[in-house]
Amino acid sequence: MAAGRRRFKLRLRDLIYLPLTLLALVGSAGAQQSEYPSFNPLPLIEGDKPADSRQFYDVRYYRIDLRVDTDQRRIAGTVLVRARALVDGLKRLVLDLRKSRNRVERVAWIQRFKRGDARISPGDELTFTHEKDQISAVLPRALSAGEMFMVAVTYSGNPSTVIFRRTPVDRKPWVGTSCQGPGAHTWWPCKSSWAHPEDKPDAVDMNLTVDKALVAAGPGRLWKTEERGDKLRIFRWRMDYPILTYSVSLAVSNYTVLSSEVKLPGLEKPVPLRYYVLPRDLEKAKKEFAIVPEMLRCFSKRFGPWPFSKAKFALVQTSYWGMEHSTLVAYGNGYPSVTGRPARGGKRYPGKFYYDYILIHEVAHEWWGNAVSARHWGHFWIHEGFGTYAEPLWLEHKYGKKAYLQKMHQLAQGTGRGSVFRPRHANSAQAYSGVIYYNGACVLHMLRGVMGDDAFFRALKSFHQDPRYLYKNASTENFRAICEKQHGADLKWFFDEWVYGSELPSISGTETHAGDRGVLTVEVVGGPTSFKMPYDIEVATAGRKTVQRHWIKQGVNRLSFKADGPITGVKLLGQDWILDIGTGRRRSSRGIRLGITFGEGDGVRVGRVVLGSNAARAGMKRGDQILQAGDKQIGSRSDLGKWLRGTRSGQKARFIIKRDGQRITLETRLR
Repeated sequence: MAAGRRRFKLRLRDLIYLPLTLLALVGSAGAQQSEYPSFNPLPLIEGDKPADSRQFYDVRYYRIDLRVDTDQRRIAGTVLVRARALVDGLKRLVLDLRKSRNRVERVAWIQRFKRGDARISPGDELTFTHEKDQISAVLPRALSAGEMFMVAVTYSGNPSTVIFRRTPVDRKPWVGTSCQGPGAHTWWPCKSSWAHPEDKPDAVDMNLTVDKALVAAGPGRLWKTEERGDKLRIFRWRMDYPILTYSVSLAVSNYTVLSSEVKLPGLEKPVPLRYYVLPRDLEKAKKEFAIVPEMLRCFSKRFGPWPFSKAKFALVQTSYWGMEHSTLVAYGNGYPSVTGRPARGGKRYPGKFYYDYILIHEVAHEWWGNAVSARHWGHFWIHEGFGTYAEPLWLEHKYGKKAYLQKMHQLAQGTGRGSVFRPRHANSAQAYSGVIYYNGACVLHMLRGVMGDDAFFRALKSFHQDPRYLYKNASTENFRAICEKQHGADLKWFFDEWVYGSELPSISGTETHAGDRGVLTVEVVGGPTSFKMPYDIEVATAGRKTVQRHWIKQGVNRLSFKADGPITGVKLLGQDWILDIGTGRRRSSRGIRLGITFGEGDGVRVGRVVLGSNAARAGMKRGDQILQAGDKQIGSRSDLGKWLRGTRSGQKARFIIKRDGQRITLETRLR
């Protein structure tokens, strides 16, 4: 059994998350009221109870009533929690709320409440404590497993994750929320997805009271606005889909609202489009967001129909970079298609222009992270790896396969060592790592190479549309099972190597041919001893081009190939589909790394050559003197350093070296 698999242990709390047949058998249809949708009930807990008392109940609905005071920079209001007991004898309700920036005034037992009520009734006050970022309320009686109940928390605070700013120039209030890392419990009481992503409420209502001159955006659809005296207005939002708590958001400012709709594949009715933008940026937003319908159609084709058709697709201009809030995606990237540059850094399509990767990445999360969520944070890459992979897919849609491959090589420069699966982590902040983005995207790219386009994209759609996972939670093994079904073969070896494993190989290949025969030599350095991957080559003859698949393992692989006529050329496609992520650490300010130490002697002499490095792929050896790199004459280490700083990944490089008194030309493609 591979090391990565040994780490994937089934624990009692995992049993709670498993989508077993029990979910269908232990429903609460009798207690479920018609105004509440029902998507994802958790199973009743039987036998030994887990240590975390937040697992004793299943949240079905939140109602969040808040006054957003932009003058005092505070929020205040009441959050109602409707939940279902999962154990017999439930006597306490434990909710998450950061204590340092919030004050709980009251916790009440609510016996009468109907969705859509103008106010939450006061209810009977409960005894509670608020310690160590948790509210523990004593219930009026012990509850039975399966019993529905409601509790309301009245509180106020100035949490750091509610960001109060002023707009440029006109200095109007500008408020937004962002809390994926620290958790939703930093600003509202809940069973926080920060620790419990498996418990997605079936619905959330948010009622925001703000100054009448402002607009308050929230999740789902706006179903009513109400005047409150001469100075205040209430915006009532209703989200009728399951949602992670960190994906619940609000945004308040003097927004101009751009409204339209778009017809998307797989949906009968058009989807409402809403863009909340600052008035001064209205024309920029119109130009920047003009690609949104095409982007939504692209992702609908690749991933499946837009998952929140009864709500809306919305972008809201924020003072921070961006965040994948469900049906209200935060956008603060500075309109790069209009300005030529993003506000806070960005990604450049090689040789072209800045593309709006915040827009692409965050919108892709509506499919991956919001509609299909990780069962626990070990599977965080289902959010971020899939979201990152949407970037090259978009470039492929716009510019073709060459742009896709160039982007994948660029992403590979950000990869690092470590398992894509994040084991033994209690919350999203601890599970967070760059490998879930870059390595995760590379995993999907290589999986596409193994499976082929048809099977791979069928698997993506099947994964997203599977009723066991859509609006619910899924694991890496769930994804693997769907991939195996579409591929028609076992893929455990692939997931063990690239998802659960942490040893990443370096791969380089060469070929020679004469007549109708050739030899492919591929060296695999590092990685698991059980490593195997397909390595494709394109063989050209006078009449046609054919793709041949070879399988490689660790060490030096020498593989013969044959064509149906004299070979005129060979392309090593495997180098594009097995990314050299073993040497993919982020580029430093010194540019591309050559992979040598310097030896003694005149000029720039090669000492040790790192296996799998650019120097090794070019064929450099110990003792070689580097005379020229590209068009630059190399007389010192400084000359070589200056040349390297001007290079980029994927660039072809030519070196002239002196070996045993002879001048030799070497070539490679830099990585």
